[in-house]
Amino acid sequence: MPRLFGDTVRDPQSLPDPAASSDPQALIEENKRLRQQVAALEQSNRDLQIALETTAIHGDCIENELQSTLSLYRRQQQRLQTILKQVAQQKRDLEWVLQTTIEHSSVIENELLSANERLTIEAHQHRNAEQKLQSLLGTITREREDLEHVLRLIIEHGDAMIEQLYVQATEAGAKATMDALTRVANRRRFDEYLEQQWQTRGSRSEPLALVMVDVDSFKAYNDLLGHVAGDVCLQQVAMAIAQVARSTSDLVARYGGEEFAVLLPRATLQQAELVGTRIRQAVLGLSLPHPRSVVNPCVTVSVGVAAISPSLTTSPTLLVSRADRALYAAKQQGRNRVVVADELSNETIALRSAVEMRIH
Repeated sequence: MPRLFGDTVRDPQSLPDPAASSDPQALIEENKRLRQQVAALEQSNRDLQIALETTAIHGDCIENELQSTLSLYRRQQQRLQTILKQVAQQKRDLEWVLQTTIEHSSVIENELLSANERLTIEAHQHRNAEQKLQSLLGTITREREDLEHVLRLIIEHGDAMIEQLYVQATEAGAKATMDALTRVANRRRFDEYLEQQWQTRGSRSEPLALVMVDVDSFKAYNDLLGHVAGDVCLQQVAMAIAQVARSTSDLVARYGGEEFAVLLPRATLQQAELVGTRIRQAVLGLSLPHPRSVVNPCVTVSVGVAAISPSLTTSPTLLVSRADRALYAAKQQGRNRVVVADELSNETIALRSAVEMRIH
């Protein structure tokens, strides 16, 4: 039989025998002891009843907690299963990546080698470019130092250098417009000055005159005495002409070969004729021997003179043409003379138009 709380199992043989003992005091003591045991049994019964009632009261709560715990466990189990599936998928993906890497490792290796070669080439090119830049930087630095030195010299000697540069520029400009042999203006300068004066005199209604001068029989002179003597002759003639046309606005130019042109701004036909006459006399006064001249033992010149009032609607070649025809007439009339364009006859003009040549 199960033991209850506070229950004391007694051996029946150990119980006192009422007949065996007739001691009243012992009976009282035994009765007292039995009552204490009954009281203890009743207290144990009450405790057991309370325990059973408490268990009944809290049983539902415990069951609910167990259900909640079980539900949480199941959710965690589902979550773990999901995680396991994800891990399995990642494992399969990783295996695929590894397999692909293994299969394409040679291609990747080749690409890496190619990239490495390109990087090596680019690095070499970069070093070369850097060396070139360093060299260029050194050159620029030296040139800057040279420039700074020049600037210091300019600052220290600025006035003298400016004056020297001005002289050089003036000389260079003069050389560009000057005939190297005779030291008078060249044909280029003559054409520019003629165009300029044509526009200026045309706008002011002022006259413009031209004197054309040609050395008589110069080819025969040059052939007999040589080119050196011919050059000296041209230099002497140019100097003689320049001594006559001394106005600041006058221009003496070598027109070509042994022919010279003198442009006289604001000069009338009569004034230009006087200049032409003086030029002829000045050249004759040089007394340069000319053994093959048919008009004089010395070098002579023929002179053609023309003057016109320029018009902005006409060309300056009109003036040159008139002076040239006058010069041709002087040649035709025997050389060593001055012919004015207005004095030309129709016969002379027609002849000049038909025969474009010079008689030397």
